[in-house]
Amino acid sequence: MPQLGSSIELPPIRLNRKQDDFIFATEEFVCLKGTWGCGKSLAGLLAVNRECEEHPNNLYLVIRKEYVDLRDSTMKDWEQIIGRKIVSNDVRYPNGSIVMFRHGDDINALKNANLGGALMVQAEEMTEEDFWFLKGRLRRKEGTRILRVECNYDGHNWIYRKFNQEKIGCLILTNTFDNKANLPPDYIPGLQKMPKKIQERHLYGSDADMEGQVWDEFSHGVHVIDPFEVSVGWSKVIALDHGVTNPTAVVWGASDFDGNVYIFDEHYEAGKVVSHHAEQIKKRDNRGVSDWL
Repeated sequence: MPQLGSSIELPPIRLNRKQDDFIFATEEFVCLKGTWGCGKSLAGLLAVNRECEEHPNNLYLVIRKEYVDLRDSTMKDWEQIIGRKIVSNDVRYPNGSIVMFRHGDDINALKNANLGGALMVQAEEMTEEDFWFLKGRLRRKEGTRILRVECNYDGHNWIYRKFNQEKIGCLILTNTFDNKANLPPDYIPGLQKMPKKIQERHLYGSDADMEGQVWDEFSHGVHVIDPFEVSVGWSKVIALDHGVTNPTAVVWGASDFDGNVYIFDEHYEAGKVVSHHAEQIKKRDNRGVSDWL
């Protein structure tokens, strides 16, 4: 790969065509939508580095919804792949350019930012309002002012409406097979063992509505039974998957002595704060969560 005038030599990287299209795209809005292992994260970081190398005094924003994901994934990938050190969530280039790594809670602090470009990482976790907010910050002369979106297939969400239906910019669709040459030989065969609906979205790439369709083997007649009293000696568990834009899901389950698992209550709701979900959990568990653990 060419070094693009960088004082840091990048390791040899073999890009697939979809990654290359995203890195060198020039449209006002560019979206790379992909599946697991397709290489979209790598393409995003290389695009950021290229813009900051080629445009001195650029101010570039990389933003992701959750700080933990930004820190543990995006920022670690940056230092490993690009090799430029992050100090206090910023990267400074010899030519005066700066990359700022920020998360969703920081977005209001960017009201006065004068950006030359921005990349939304895992943009399906963010909102259309965030997208247009960032567009309004792209007014720096030293930059391309391109708003880049890197995302997973996630049904008919705002990204689908804007790029697939309204065609507001360049949409690049990719899947795991496009990046096969850069993956371990057992990666794709492993994904092909997963349920069909998961493969359709996360291996082949599908925006079809997946709700209630992932587990094809589910049967109401087989898997739904009349209520009964849970035995005192059974193992019990509470499982929680927190979300903000996506729903928070909590399920209560019990396992009998033969290993059969019974889900007997659930909480499923989006757009609420943690304290709201905590109250809903307390209402469903009169004995207190600690008694279940």
